[in-house]
Amino acid sequence: MFVIRGLFSPFAHVMFTAALGVVLGLAVARSGTRFIFPAFIVGLVPAIAGHMLWNGGLLVLFTDFFEFYFLIQLPLFLAALASIMALRRAERRVTEDRLGGYAAAGWFTAQEVHMLATRGGRSQALGWARRIGRQRTMKAFIRSATRLAFTRQRIIAGHDLQLNVGREQLLLADVTRLRRELLTTAAANTRG
Repeated sequence: MFVIRGLFSPFAHVMFTAALGVVLGLAVARSGTRFIFPAFIVGLVPAIAGHMLWNGGLLVLFTDFFEFYFLIQLPLFLAALASIMALRRAERRVTEDRLGGYAAAGWFTAQEVHMLATRGGRSQALGWARRIGRQRTMKAFIRSATRLAFTRQRIIAGHDLQLNVGREQLLLADVTRLRRELLTTAAANTRG
């Protein structure tokens, strides 16, 4: 039981839950929270079907566990990994595009947009911030800028405009304050 549940399928239940999450996420991204309950019901279908396949696949479709695992479960896992990678690329594009709009308006530099939108840029920024003793501030800057990008995406999509425009103003003030803290500390370190 440990080998089958613990080693071969620790990802299975996560995939079933993620199927529900994907459907809910798509519904919210497209139409806000208006259709959250129907999306939940629709999302239950792949979640339940995946769980039924995992529990009953050997009884209904296959007689050999390894055949079942390598022909059904492993490809599903690889498809889930590919989906995660595609989502990460999509999030990077949204972050880069939306922060690029702020850069065009003078809120960010092109270098900051690259730093905030890419894993490598964030990693370098955190390393730099660690050296000047401001890693926590840099994490907050990255988090606020990313939230700003996705808030802008919601504004462009027309979701909860009043709420998101207010949130945008707060986030712009926050990234400005955090950048100032980082640059002030960096300037003090170069003088000292």
